[in-house]
Amino acid sequence: MTPTQVSTSRRRGRAPLPEPRGGWWSVVVPAVAGAGLWAIAVGAAVALLLPLWDVECHTDAAGSTICPRGQDRNPVLTGLFDSSWPAIDSPWVLALVLGPLVLGIGLGKLTLVREPWRDSGGASGLVGTLSGMAGIGVGLMVAAVGFTRWWIALSLGGLGVVACLAAGLGIGYFRWDLRHSHAAHLRRVELRERGIRTRAPVTEIEWLNTYTGEELHFNVTARLDVPPRAGRLVTEEIRVAKRDAPVVGGTVIVHSDDEESHPTGITVVMEPDPDSIRDPDAEERYPDFPIG
Repeated sequence: MTPTQVSTSRRRGRAPLPEPRGGWWSVVVPAVAGAGLWAIAVGAAVALLLPLWDVECHTDAAGSTICPRGQDRNPVLTGLFDSSWPAIDSPWVLALVLGPLVLGIGLGKLTLVREPWRDSGGASGLVGTLSGMAGIGVGLMVAAVGFTRWWIALSLGGLGVVACLAAGLGIGYFRWDLRHSHAAHLRRVELRERGIRTRAPVTEIEWLNTYTGEELHFNVTARLDVPPRAGRLVTEEIRVAKRDAPVVGGTVIVHSDDEESHPTGITVVMEPDPDSIRDPDAEERYPDFPIG
């Protein structure tokens, strides 16, 4: 995206929608394929397995299935899930359900692992979930067509519509989150490139009891000693390995400008100072990353 496009987007009050690494096709194609696989799996499960369920049957203490017969059956419940879908042998049903389901989950995981927006601020891992939700909705609506009782068909179709609407709302939220993350990314880039770089003394540290891999998360408060914000205290989260844990009396690198507020909420960028003293008691003070 060109500087002119970025500037135009900022004047309109929102960040541009960043393009993923590999282009939009690298995200859209797996998402649509995943939705289709989920639709096949859910549609097959509902259309082929639900008619096999007799709601009047139950399992006794010995594990035997007991079903009423003749006059003992409730006419309202008899054939509750009858459908016009053809019966298929169990192995094929399992293949139609489990095969697409595993592939659909795999495609969602693939998009998550690839992190297509890693270089532009990141994004929430909702692509696979939204793809699956849309596929579930389509699968339910298609399967509903074959059920004999109109209210069963309407209920299943209604659930499908709800799932699709939820997926649509989720896509709207995902787009908002993507723009918000990208705006924060652009703001950090701006501060690093154009802000005032200073070494600031650390006045307070809070460990957040959170890990990313083997990195620990800290809220670090530091005092700026250069204009235009000299004497101001700023607090930001930083992530460092345990051996680089910050300590009060040490220093951090702060990038700042004269903006006291910003639409993204980011007024400074804070980074570990490679020349600062470290917490000598970090090994005892902070536990190792929990495994399992």
